[in-house]
Amino acid sequence: LGGLGLRDVLLEAWAVDGRGRPFHAGAPVFKNVAGYGLVPLLAGAGGMLATLQAVTLKLAPAPERVAWRRLRGDVAAAWPQLAPLLDEREPAPGAPVVLGDHGAGTMLVLVGGRDRPWDLGAWLARFDRAAAAAGLDGDGDGLAPPAELPTLLPHLAPAWAAAHPDWTVIAAGDGGPCPTAIPADRWIRGTTPALAWTPDAFAAAGLDQDPAWRMGRPTLPPPPPPGVPRALLGAIKDVFDPDRRLPSADWLPARGEGR
Repeated sequence: LGGLGLRDVLLEAWAVDGRGRPFHAGAPVFKNVAGYGLVPLLAGAGGMLATLQAVTLKLAPAPERVAWRRLRGDVAAAWPQLAPLLDEREPAPGAPVVLGDHGAGTMLVLVGGRDRPWDLGAWLARFDRAAAAAGLDGDGDGLAPPAELPTLLPHLAPAWAAAHPDWTVIAAGDGGPCPTAIPADRWIRGTTPALAWTPDAFAAAGLDQDPAWRMGRPTLPPPPPPGVPRALLGAIKDVFDPDRRLPSADWLPARGEGR
C-alpha cells in the first residue's frame, strides 16, 4: 500500500452481506462525505460484516528512487537499534521495508525517496552509521528507479521472500509502531502502517499486537479497548449479518443482544 493504511486508500467497495445481499459503499473520489462511513467500517471488520467483492483504491506516485542496503551480522541483536530510524521516514510511497533473516544473519533494507543530499542521502548516512555501530557489515548497496525493482529484487531478496503464499501478517496494536522484537526467524516489515509478514510459525506471547492475517487467511478483529460499546458493535453485526452466517469474534454479543 505504499506506506499507508487500508483505510487511507480504500475509496469504494462492492460487497455481499451475511444473507447474500449485494451492496455498494463509497465513491471513486477523495472527499466523499455522503451517508455513513461504511468503507472504513468494512476495512476493519475482518470479514465479520460482509465479503468484499471489488474495491476502488486511491493511488499515489511512486518514489523517484529506491535505495537498498544488504547487511550481514547478528540481525536479531542489531534490529532494536535500527527500527527507530525506519519509523522516522514519512508515511508515503517508498516508506522503508526490511527483510530480516535471523538464522542466515542477513537483512535487506529498501527505502524510497528523492536522490538528494537532504533526503535519501542524509537518511542513508544516518542508517549506515547506526548499522555499523550495531555490528552489521555491509554486503552491497545501490540506487535505482522503481521500474527496475522487478528485475533487481530476485537478486537482492532471499528466495523465501517470494516462495511462501500463505503469510501471517502482524498488525501493530492501537496504530503504534511494531515492537522491535518480531516473533519469527524470517520476516518482512513495513513501517507505516506498522505491519510484519512471516512465513514461519507465529508466537504471540508478550506481543502488543494481533495477527491480521494468519497463514493466508484473514483473522477476526481483537477485542475493542475499554469504553467502546460492544452492544453497539453487536447491533451493527445484526444489521449486516442477522443470521450470523459470517465469522464472528467471541467477544461480540450474541445475536439480538446488541439491540
